[in-house]
Amino acid sequence: MLSAPLNSVGYPPLDEQAKVVIRRVRAFFEELRKQLGRECHDTIFDAPVQLTSLACGVSLATVGRIGRLEAGYEPIPRRRSRTRFSKKYIKEQILRKYGEEWGDIVRHFIHSKLKQELDVTTSDARRELSDAYPSFKMSHSTFYYFLKGLGFSYKINRGQRFIFERADLTMKRAAYLSTIAQARTLGSCLVFIDETWVFSSMTKKRGWNDTTIPRFASASMMEEYSCGKSAAKNKGRRAIVIGAITDEGVVPGCTKVIISGRASIEEDYHRDMNHSMFEEWLRDSIPKMQHVAAGRPLAVVMDNAPYHSRQLEKIPTKSSTKAAIEDYLRSKGVEVAQNSSKADLLEELQSFVTSRGGVDALRNYAVENICAEFGVAVIRLPPFHCFFNPIEMCWSQMKGHLNRLGKPGDSLETVLI
Repeated sequence: MLSAPLNSVGYPPLDEQAKVVIRRVRAFFEELRKQLGRECHDTIFDAPVQLTSLACGVSLATVGRIGRLEAGYEPIPRRRSRTRFSKKYIKEQILRKYGEEWGDIVRHFIHSKLKQELDVTTSDARRELSDAYPSFKMSHSTFYYFLKGLGFSYKINRGQRFIFERADLTMKRAAYLSTIAQARTLGSCLVFIDETWVFSSMTKKRGWNDTTIPRFASASMMEEYSCGKSAAKNKGRRAIVIGAITDEGVVPGCTKVIISGRASIEEDYHRDMNHSMFEEWLRDSIPKMQHVAAGRPLAVVMDNAPYHSRQLEKIPTKSSTKAAIEDYLRSKGVEVAQNSSKADLLEELQSFVTSRGGVDALRNYAVENICAEFGVAVIRLPPFHCFFNPIEMCWSQMKGHLNRLGKPGDSLETVLI
């Protein structure tokens, strides 16, 4: 005959849920004995306590100590669910607790590592801080959330931000902002121009997909469901789009589409564009920009793309030939000795360029000449500051719209419509 389990010495105490379950199991076996009546005599069913002990895996003493149900039915109490805090809440609480004492110390420690171009990990940083500061007692997870709370993020390194702090770029940025502010003060109509690309089969890369559909699904499953939206091709026939916008919106009649060959999305569209195309578009578009300006002074803002910056006369450099340097100096009215060496010519060239205000002052761009013919000013964006051009937002919205509505089989003509 089955024997009851031994007394569960050393096991953790039973919680209220377990006790209610044991009482309900005992009540079940007692009701079963009652229903069986005399038929259960001399059987295991005539011993509800022992049956409960066997079914629940506890000792007879435990069943007796827990007792019977007080009423006909006793619900099983629900365990209190563990409170789950959001990552944002955890960061805020940890920062509130440790920020005043450790915020500056940790921030300066991390930046000292970054200045040395050293790899920073939470484990190494926490260990070094613990060695340097005996009172630093944060656990690994706490330190991780503390770094997040301080504003640190583990992501792709973006060293380009240091380029913006170059002295020459800082000066060009300040000059650009000053020029824009002055133009607005004079009531000028600012026209921002730029180029972008579109291509056939434009569609979103990401979307909702049913992960329960296997990669090699049966025909019946594919007939009822689908394999999901087709993958974006991100290649095909491409078109270059040139446009212009003002504070009032897109300049009517200035948007031009130039269809190029077949190219991948990763390739730079600048190779499909040249100065002849751009300068022709600029000549045709300036009258339309002036119409929008309605008598106000017109200023065109553009970046420094190669086809925006064709020089009518290039200034010689150290790599130029001796004859080219001589011809340039003589064209500017500078007397050159017949027996001058290249070093002497370069020194004379440097003196001439400096006397005329530097290289930037001497450069003569075709775009500036075209705009001057119409009485239009040109404002150049600082290098690496394309985000100063609001038309970038226009291109982003346009491509987002095309990707939402596009299908992998769309032709370039469909996209352009």
